[in-house]
Amino acid sequence: MDHTLVKRLRGEVGARLAEQRRLDASGGLPPMSGEDERQFARALIAQVLEDHARNEITAGRVPPNAQEEEELAAAIHAALFGVGRLQPLLDDPQVENIDIN
Repeated sequence: MDHTLVKRLRGEVGARLAEQRRLDASGGLPPMSGEDERQFARALIAQVLEDHARNEITAGRVPPNAQEEEELAAAIHAALFGVGRLQPLLDDPQVENIDIN
């Protein structure tokens, strides 16, 4: 997993999410619920990944395949709403202990 790429894409999604919050607030709309915000973020992640794939193709590089794109989406979502790189370990029922140095 390219964590530099995840960080960059998370920044793009975060900026779009913050912009939507500002637009909602300036339009007098109530803030999104936590679940609504997560669902909206999933749509933003899909858009950002599509933009990334398009940019890779335009630059003559191979875009992420479906599995890589799914992993990137999960990593971006975990970086925004979870505990980042630790999230897969916390979600794994086989993991009982996590030692961090």
